[in-house]
Amino acid sequence: MCAQASERTPRDRRQARRRGGAEPGAATAPAYSVAARHDDLTGSPPTWIGVGDLDLFHDENLAYAQRLQAVGVEVTVDVVSGAPHGFDHWAAGTDIARQYNARADEWLGRILGLTPVRP
Repeated sequence: MCAQASERTPRDRRQARRRGGAEPGAATAPAYSVAARHDDLTGSPPTWIGVGDLDLFHDENLAYAQRLQAVGVEVTVDVVSGAPHGFDHWAAGTDIARQYNARADEWLGRILGLTPVRP
């Protein structure tokens, strides 16, 4: 059970703000915070979906990608073998995370029409 607002720690309050005040997976999440829950995805922008094959959101992400593709949205899906949720942050110094982030950066640069900057 959730603590009353007055009993929540500063960390609890920060996390709640990041989620728009809703608990993860809640059926009542604000519509703007969960694009995959929209009934009609027509007109969605080009989308890059990166997910590890061990990520708890793997299947949900792939289903979202299929729904976007079904309405003609350009979708790039990057599934990383052996990667769990958040690996690109907590293991950011690894080759697999650096390569993953580089692919995401390259995709975004292409979509925005930017010239890649190489060190």
